[in-house]
Amino acid sequence: MINELKQQHNEKYLYLKSIIDDTLSCNDLKAPVRPRVLLDMYVLAQGVKTGIYKVCYELFKRLSALEFLDVGYYLRSGFEESTLAFVKENFPCSYIVTDDFDNNEHHIDILFSAHRPPNEIFRNTKSLLHAHIIYDAIPLVSPHLATQEAANEVKDIIHSLGDNTLIFAISEHTKRDLLAIRPDLYAQNIVVMHLASSDCFSPCRDEEKIQFTKKKYGIPEHAPYALSVSTLEVRKNLQQAVKSFLQFLTSNPSSQMLLVLAGMPGWMREDLDNAISASGKFRDRIILTGFVDEVDLSALYSGALCFIYPTLYEGFGLPALEAMSCGTPVIASNNSSLPEVIGQTGILLDAKDTLGFASAISLLESNPERRAELSRASIERAAKFSWDKAADVVVEGLSILLNKNARQTLGAKSLYPVNRTTSTVSQYNFPFRNKRPLISYITVVKNAEETIEKTLLSVLNQSYKNVEHIVFDGQSTDSTCNIISNYRNRIAFFESSSDTGLYNAINKALPKCKGDLICVLNADDWLQIDAAERISQLYNASVDAQCILSAALVHVNKHSDPHLWTPDTLHPGRYFTCANVCHNGIYATRGAYNLTSVYDSSLRIAADFKWIMAAVDAGVTFSYTEFPTINFALGGISSDSVSHWHECVKIVQQKFPFLGIIEIQGLLHCFFVWKKEEFSKLPGYPPDRKRFLSEILYKHAGQVDFVNALVFAELA
Repeated sequence: MINELKQQHNEKYLYLKSIIDDTLSCNDLKAPVRPRVLLDMYVLAQGVKTGIYKVCYELFKRLSALEFLDVGYYLRSGFEESTLAFVKENFPCSYIVTDDFDNNEHHIDILFSAHRPPNEIFRNTKSLLHAHIIYDAIPLVSPHLATQEAANEVKDIIHSLGDNTLIFAISEHTKRDLLAIRPDLYAQNIVVMHLASSDCFSPCRDEEKIQFTKKKYGIPEHAPYALSVSTLEVRKNLQQAVKSFLQFLTSNPSSQMLLVLAGMPGWMREDLDNAISASGKFRDRIILTGFVDEVDLSALYSGALCFIYPTLYEGFGLPALEAMSCGTPVIASNNSSLPEVIGQTGILLDAKDTLGFASAISLLESNPERRAELSRASIERAAKFSWDKAADVVVEGLSILLNKNARQTLGAKSLYPVNRTTSTVSQYNFPFRNKRPLISYITVVKNAEETIEKTLLSVLNQSYKNVEHIVFDGQSTDSTCNIISNYRNRIAFFESSSDTGLYNAINKALPKCKGDLICVLNADDWLQIDAAERISQLYNASVDAQCILSAALVHVNKHSDPHLWTPDTLHPGRYFTCANVCHNGIYATRGAYNLTSVYDSSLRIAADFKWIMAAVDAGVTFSYTEFPTINFALGGISSDSVSHWHECVKIVQQKFPFLGIIEIQGLLHCFFVWKKEEFSKLPGYPPDRKRFLSEILYKHAGQVDFVNALVFAELA
């Protein structure tokens, strides 16, 4: 793995070396050959294998393997012996720093803290740069979910952050919480670094190993079980898991299901103890395993029918991702960071929805097809999160931090390789954001000989040149491929092969894109000449946006003037109103695609609508512009409004499975933005809108997500 990491980060090595070389040439200073990064080993020295321990271990082993960084280890007072033993066993030999730190002696560039705030001696060393991981702000946001000791610890950590500290937040939600508590911090200095499950988490196909693991932790052989893995403490809301499980057993008396609660005893767990004590005749169906060794977790996850996670608040939700990596369907809360991690691959519910969790368990027990579907989707989504990606984010952040400091304190010229002509610090967005983003356009085409050349030329003739065009042809039988071949040398990628439809082809094209932004461009549409230039400007102006939604010029026919289609603001109510944005006007970052599933290729027309709403659910951040980037030609399959309606019904049903078809149809009749005459002839039309909405609201008042969406739709 070390050789692979060396190759992967070779460009960063050349970049960091250029920082040192240029700094020396400008200032004639003596400096270390490699940037010196000091890793705070406090968490690993404790030896308690919590989620934070896993984060430190996975990141630190990758950073220590990089030759272009001179990595050392900080041993806090009182833990010198245990830390030294850990370092010798797990990491390459290097220098050690203790609390008698003197930077005149050690010449450290960056202290990288993974938990506790730096000691005073480090904070007072002005030549030392600081980077820090923030996992959550839960004890400050929701103090009733933590002990006073935990609240004091998190408060000390958050208030130790300086204006120029490089902060790695483990989710977008954590970043938002941090800025709410410390609005004085610069949002640009907070990098989102998603976590990942360890390499050891994968589906276990060895039935003997699963049965051995069950026996080891007191789970009866061949008994089906719902699993939860976490410290048994108040925030995990495990009493809700118990209540929902008991509700499930009451409704399904013939079920042999068990509830397995795995994890160390924690704090403020009285509600859980009381719920277990009150379980009566079902007490023997609830098993507490205590701490589970990591080597046993994959088998334990894989053997479970489902993973239950009714937590009240998460900074990330690593156990849910571990379960997903093993192909275990997840039933979890819909709060904090969990939608960001789980996306559409699990069942997300209000944390206090007893009946909802019970119904979800029943669904997965009785429907093996749905269970298998969620299992496959979970594995695919979990694969998008990796420790290599997390380490890459850290290295990029540290690189920019070094670069920024070199320019500000040493007066060195700009060293960032993608924009070497800029020399003014204020022109940089910190941390990493490509000032000249590469924009990838995807075109899927079949038998479009009359329009494809105009589409190709609209990309090639962009005033902004840092673009690429990925073209997938579905084995055209007309002259489409010949036309494309005329421009083959100017197209980044072209392939003609069979596919099962538009969205299947788009899914095949996405991995070929190298861009910072990705836009789907239909084969009968064409770009405005300055589309990419305008989008690049918006990208740099909206540093937190993961999707830029632009307007479209809609061409009804060749003889009429186009009309402007501006994007509507996205929110949960769009499930009932339709998103009303032009898919070809969306420029999505890789981060947005990482947070969502691929396009649902079982849909012919509305898979883009489903993807957009998945982005809303996942917490993707949007930026809007009324500037038209695309000329959108009406016609083709996307203009089949009735089929589009029926697919929207299907999507809403997947999102809110408790709704009946007639209820869904009635909601679309009430709110759908395209009130075409033919829609009134479709089934489900409510004769009394007010009464219909009142009745459906009363009936499903306990479904918080649904009520929220309904309110948004009514106010839109």
